[in-house]
Amino acid sequence: DEAATTLSDVAQYGVFLAEDPIEKDYSVYQQKLKPQLNRAGVKLMLDQQARTMADVFEIGSCQAADVINFHANWHSGFSGALDRAHVAAASGMENFIGSAIYAGIADAANITLAAVCPALLVCEQVRGADFYLEGDSVVDEFYPLQNGAYQIPDRPGLGIEVNRDKLDKLTEERVEM
Repeated sequence: DEAATTLSDVAQYGVFLAEDPIEKDYSVYQQKLKPQLNRAGVKLMLDQQARTMADVFEIGSCQAADVINFHANWHSGFSGALDRAHVAAASGMENFIGSAIYAGIADAANITLAAVCPALLVCEQVRGADFYLEGDSVVDEFYPLQNGAYQIPDRPGLGIEVNRDKLDKLTEERVEM
């Protein structure tokens, strides 16, 4: 009740999406939370609750969410995410791609996944360079931006080159005394 009331109240300030507002309880999502949020103009997005194909089937079958958020670094990678995205879209839910600021590599994976997902919106900051600690990115040259869109290279893998020296520095054991 508190999550629904609070999110409905803050909707007047432009909040349009609620991500994982309560623990997994699809009957509460379907009967109580989602309708109240939707009346306030807020969509209900599930992320942590939608990690497996069974989860997405269950969420879709009871219409418990408006949006499913995916991350390319989840278990089963691209193929699993694409399978779940197709099920979500077939169930009438939107697909979002979440952010991942892990050394620049996950950003590339998420942007590549975003390019092939059905019914997709990109959520959060997909290119999180502004959030890196200095020197934490191991990708020197990221996808070029043209007309507001990333240009994904047409070559094997993610199309980025990992700076091995930077990677080695990040993987060294750090001990403070």
